[in-house]
Amino acid sequence: MRSLAQLCFLLILVYTSVQIRPLVLIHGLGGNFEVFDTLISRVKSYYPDIVTISLDAFNDGFSEVTLQRQIPVFSNLLFNITREYGYVTLLGYSQGGIVARAIVEGSDNRHIHTLITLSSPLAGGFGVVGQPCFFDSSINNEDVWKICYNLRGQNNSGCNQWKDPFHIAEYLKHSEVLPYLDNENYHASLHRYIENFESLQRLVLVGGPDDGVIVPWQSAQFGFYNENLTVIPMRAQEFYVNNWFGLKTLGDKNLIDPCTVENVGHGDWTTDERALETCILPYLDME
Repeated sequence: MRSLAQLCFLLILVYTSVQIRPLVLIHGLGGNFEVFDTLISRVKSYYPDIVTISLDAFNDGFSEVTLQRQIPVFSNLLFNITREYGYVTLLGYSQGGIVARAIVEGSDNRHIHTLITLSSPLAGGFGVVGQPCFFDSSINNEDVWKICYNLRGQNNSGCNQWKDPFHIAEYLKHSEVLPYLDNENYHASLHRYIENFESLQRLVLVGGPDDGVIVPWQSAQFGFYNENLTVIPMRAQEFYVNNWFGLKTLGDKNLIDPCTVENVGHGDWTTDERALETCILPYLDME
């Protein structure tokens, strides 16, 4: 039995000539390409002919490999898809959202029409002071920087996304991914990263206050802590105000859609019907 929302979508498809872009998906830390099976099944119940491809790489334990190795592999897989199909919607879940963002900025693949990030620590992750670290319960969050901010630590993808607001100097010196995506550290591809990010035609930032893993949860929408552990929202962040990597350009064009869904735990984003209907389906056919 189809829901009323499904019937409405199907009626729209019948009476309009809607072109649906292929949907390409990238899993997160500890996950694999099969994590999207339910989401894909539900998307196809609305759009039976949509091409959906969950990228099969760095599954399960291999997802802990440094993002420096993961990003080029996922990028090449996506290039093969866009060569065949043209424009796509790219969805990255959790860590996969960072990978997807890195592909947008660094790959020169201008066939990424829409980027949807599903509860991803886009501005970094820190955690709650005095609480065990989510990827190593034997240590507290405030001590993770000692493990992550060195060459050995950066071989772990969890450390690639760790941003300690009390140790920003060490973060900028040692972290190998986010400071470069933010163009906070100078690099030779800085201007190219900006141009590639500004080529997006839609950016959808999905997150929610009950996630429980992405801390602060607002990082999913480019918010993050200051040195007092006050969350500074995206539009007040220095990287937005000064347009370090093109985010403000998209914002000024009204191309950024934050999508907040309550009562969704981190492991439930790919199966939650509200997130699907509110934050994903409306963007698959957007021109």
